[in-house]
Amino acid sequence: MVVVAADLHVGSTVAICPPDVRLPDGNYVQLNEVQKWLWSCWCDAWRQIWQMKRNLKAHLYLVLNGDLVEGDHHDTYQLMTRNEGWMVQTAAHLLRGPAKLADDLFVVEGTFSHVGQQGGLDGQVGYLLNAHPDPRGRYSWAHLLLMTDNDVLFDFRHHGSMGRLPHTRSNALNRILMEVVWARTQQGQRPPDIIVRSHTHRYADTGDNYRAQAFSTPCWKVTDDYVHQLPYEPLVHIGLLVSIMYRSRVETFWLGRHRYEPRPLVPWRRYASTH
Repeated sequence: MVVVAADLHVGSTVAICPPDVRLPDGNYVQLNEVQKWLWSCWCDAWRQIWQMKRNLKAHLYLVLNGDLVEGDHHDTYQLMTRNEGWMVQTAAHLLRGPAKLADDLFVVEGTFSHVGQQGGLDGQVGYLLNAHPDPRGRYSWAHLLLMTDNDVLFDFRHHGSMGRLPHTRSNALNRILMEVVWARTQQGQRPPDIIVRSHTHRYADTGDNYRAQAFSTPCWKVTDDYVHQLPYEPLVHIGLLVSIMYRSRVETFWLGRHRYEPRPLVPWRRYASTH
């Protein structure tokens, strides 16, 4: 069983945060309504993962696929604190329960602007959680190839892309899938069975078009001021990506689909007086 959590962006005022933390000067954190909702979704998701692992008696691989913290970037105002050390410690605190549930834990490095070069902040979280280091001894992987006990080969990187229109959403994933399969074949290596990318904060998949499949992961951050500047506002998808390996098939799904949905924007309307 493989579980992927990505794009947590801990430290952002519009991202997941545990309720029992204090800021560097001792101020108690009071979650806003969005963060309370995200925390509720987070707890519900991991309760379901615990039940699945117990019922299936599964070996659990946990992959944290980058951008675990927000980082101090682009002079954004939407930070709980600019102290990146606090973000790392809080992300580790948030992930300690899932890490204990996992049998094997990996961290994949995210975006430079959020976590620094060579996955610096993500790697610090991985170190605190005792994640498996890469061959160079770093606690965040730029590229992770994971072979499960069921002989299913996963390919993980953080960065992916996605079409901006509803009917083109999966086009970029189809291209990534073909490029990865072609490159591995040219090298005389086995192509992956499942390719996982993140960064877009939205779920997508390539369906059953090919023997291999590619997936874009949901996230744990709602829209921020950057997204509000776009001429449209794409929906973010909240949740985990879960793969369950059976004897003859692999079932991969978005845990949280049609369940963790942000409250829609309600139109303002002037109501006539009843007096």
